[in-house]
Order: sequence, then structure tokens, then C-alpha cells
Amino acid sequence: MDKELANRLLDAVEKLYLENLVFRAALQKGRWAAMDKVLAEAQADPELTVRVQKQFAPVRERIRQDSDLEQVIQEFLQAVPPKKDVN
Repeated sequence: MDKELANRLLDAVEKLYLENLVFRAALQKGRWAAMDKVLAEAQADPELTVRVQKQFAPVRERIRQDSDLEQVIQEFLQAVPPKKDVN
């Protein structure tokens, strides 16, 4: 696995994690009718996006520095989702 592929994988997981946060918030608030709008707002929210990216930053750094990408990805997948909540 190359580093570009590992970073693309992480990009996809970050996006799914953000969507999951929005879905959980919608469940709690009963805002299903406005789900698309809420998701678009969350994805456009720079503060929320930065918080999610910070959670994944250690993995990105390991991908950048570590030569054993398979090990990095395996460790990451065992720990997904990140333990700290963004809310």
C-alpha cells in the first residue's frame, strides 16, 4: 500500500466519521427531515472540520513517517472510531 492510497483511505474515513456525528445529532434532535441540510452545514463548518481532522492527524503523521504502512493501517482500523468525541 502506498502513502497516497493510505491518505485517501483516511480521507474517506474522516468524511464518514463526520457524517456519523451529524446522523447521531439528528437522531437526538429528531431532525430527519432536514438531514441533507444539516449534513451540508456540518461539512461546511470549518471549526467542526478542523476538530475532526485533528482527531485523525496522528494517523496521518504516522502514514507520512512510517515505512510499514500496513501496520499503521491495521492499528488504525483496530482503533476506529477515535475514542474522543468531537461534540
